[in-house]
Amino acid sequence: SNDYYNLRYSEFTVPLVKAVQELNTKVSTQQEIIESQQLHIESFISENDNLKSQLQTLQEEVEQIKAMLAKGGE
Repeated sequence: SNDYYNLRYSEFTVPLVKAVQELNTKVSTQQEIIESQQLHIESFISENDNLKSQLQTLQEEVEQIKAMLAKGGE
């Protein structure tokens, strides 16, 4: 109960600093991946919006053609 323990600063802090540096590198890498994926997601959303717009235009044109064919059949 009266034993004394000591801890060498260099043996404690150096591994701790190294671990923090490794974690920082991992976090930076993950952040780059997240940003890249976010750009891809935004690109897909934009492409999807463009496709929706094109589909709407095509649907309107089909309706116009149907109307023209219906008038010709009368």
